[in-house]
Amino acid sequence: MAKFFEGQVAIVPVKVGASVFKIAGKADGKHSATNVSTMVDAIKTNKLTMSGWSIWADGFEKPLAAGADVTPAMFTKLVKEADMIELVLVRGKFPQPKLKITKGSGSRPAAAAAPKVEY
Repeated sequence: MAKFFEGQVAIVPVKVGASVFKIAGKADGKHSATNVSTMVDAIKTNKLTMSGWSIWADGFEKPLAAGADVTPAMFTKLVKEADMIELVLVRGKFPQPKLKITKGSGSRPAAAAAPKVEY
């Protein structure tokens, strides 16, 4: 489960000299959960390719492949179709801030499998 990311973040290269960017927590970062629109505008204006590990597309018919880079065109399409965009902290093996882009009410939980009945 994710919650809003508390603190500042910056858009930084995945590694020195890389053309792919990620969202990283930084005390002197320009962006936060309260000004997500400026982060979205910065990504779109600069036509940045984002690491798939920094973008969470929820509720879209065709989900992003795990970790696949998000091109500027893909990012723009996601943003246009989104109903909500949030900066969240995803906890797990590698806790990290992510830009959660949600369409509709997001993904629906899978229907419970019918119980096995044996006679």
